[in-house]
Parts: sequence; structure tokens; C-alpha cells
Amino acid sequence: MTTTKPTLSFFGATGGCTLACLAPALEAGYNCVALVRNPQKLTSALKARNIAASTLSTHLTLIEGSTSDLPAIKATLFPTHLAPPSMILSGVGGRPDFSNPLKPKFIGATVCQDTVRNILRVLRENTKPETPREFKPVLVCISTTGIAAERDIPLAMVPLYMALKTPHADKRVMEGLVFEEMGRAEGERVLGDYVLIRPSYLTDGESRRDKVRVLKGQGEGQNTALGMACPFVGYTICREDVGGFMFGLVEGLDGEWYGDNVEAKGREYFGSVVSISH
Repeated sequence: MTTTKPTLSFFGATGGCTLACLAPALEAGYNCVALVRNPQKLTSALKARNIAASTLSTHLTLIEGSTSDLPAIKATLFPTHLAPPSMILSGVGGRPDFSNPLKPKFIGATVCQDTVRNILRVLRENTKPETPREFKPVLVCISTTGIAAERDIPLAMVPLYMALKTPHADKRVMEGLVFEEMGRAEGERVLGDYVLIRPSYLTDGESRRDKVRVLKGQGEGQNTALGMACPFVGYTICREDVGGFMFGLVEGLDGEWYGDNVEAKGREYFGSVVSISH
């Protein structure tokens, strides 16, 4: 018997972390819908990862547009030829502009919060109130270390993170929007669950999966495990390994929904803030 894989919706898929999740998802047969400004750029990036043209034509749907474009977001979340997504993965982020080195700024300073706000808006406008939780999507967002109440970065990296206060403020608001949504009564939520990933400082390079450390937090404002007093402190993590962790969450969709026993790989992290580092 053939089992249809869940639909996945991607935002920021040309970025390193999300791209590193999209590629194995396509190879595994998941139907993926990606909102991108430049479809050719994403297609070329996937071909560079040796994703077959037949896989792209069968399992990838590209929606051209931006995360400020509500109709494009709707097309990404409610594709006419596929079931709505079981998981939404967002890896969007701003980028620094050093054209004036004396006064650097960030392009897309609120893109993370704006994207999540628009995703939630489109879901709310198109989700029936009686929809059961198991038919609502899991939202996975890439956040960052350096925004928790406890220090979760090495002292040597504090000056660097101080220079990132603009994008970090954006991530805080983004996380707050997710917590606010999950704080609604279950029948009013448009999300089935969530995972907020707080990676250490992101680097390029090949996977070092055997060096990855993952710490599951306990919810809003938490980055400690099971009541431990010490925060999770790490220096760096490569984008490939963050993407690999995200794909593990995707694989969690293949298990039983919301059972008391965690059987499917990745499902154990649903409903939590997760720190990840080498």
C-alpha cells in the first residue's frame, strides 16, 4: 500500500539552513511548496545538491513572491493541487548592509516577525474553527541564541552578539507571536504545534553531525533542560546540521499524532524551544 507523504511549506528556502532541510525532504518523497523571490535560484541550488530533475518536477512546487505578499503566502499554505501542509518551516532572516560602515543597518529588520504574523493571518482566514488539532500544521521557525533571559553564549562572543541587536529583537517578537498563538484555547489556535530552534552562531561548511548537541527547553522563555540551572552555551553550528535537525522534525510527522508515547523521530521536540550547537 502506498502512503502519501505529508505536504511541507517552506519560507526562506534559499537560505542555508532551510535549503539543507528541503533537499532531503524532496529526496524522501515529501511534497514541498516553497515561497521564493527567485525560483531559478532555488532550483539551481537544489540541482547543485544533486537533486534529480524528476524529483523537482514531481515533488516541488514553487510560488514566486515575498513574505509580505498575502496571496502568495496563501498559495504556499493552501496549494490547489495538494493537501494543506502538515508542517511549515521558516528560515527567513534579515541581512546586514555595510554600505555605510560607520552606520551599518539591516535589510529586512522585521522580516521574521512579519513572516510569522502573515502566516498566522492567512491560516486564520482559511482554517475552519472546527478543524481538529491533528489537521493543523506544526510551525518550525529558526530563531537564535542570545535572546534568552539566561546567558546562552560564550563571554567571548558577547560583543559580536551586541552588534546583532536588531535581528535579535526581530527574533524575540517572532517567538512571542508563536507563544501568543499557542496560548489561545485549543479550538481557537491555527497551529497544531510548534518548534522554535535557537542555533548558535551559524557557519558554512560540511556537516559535523556527530558533534551536534541538542537541548530541549520547556517553553516560553526557557533554554534549560528539565529544570537544570545551567544554560546551554555553545559557540557555533553549521547550517547543514541545523537543516539536518529540521529534517528530523519533518520525519516526526510520520508517527502517530499527539500520542503520549513518543515513537517517531523528531516528535519529541514538538511544543518546545530547542537549542542546537556543536
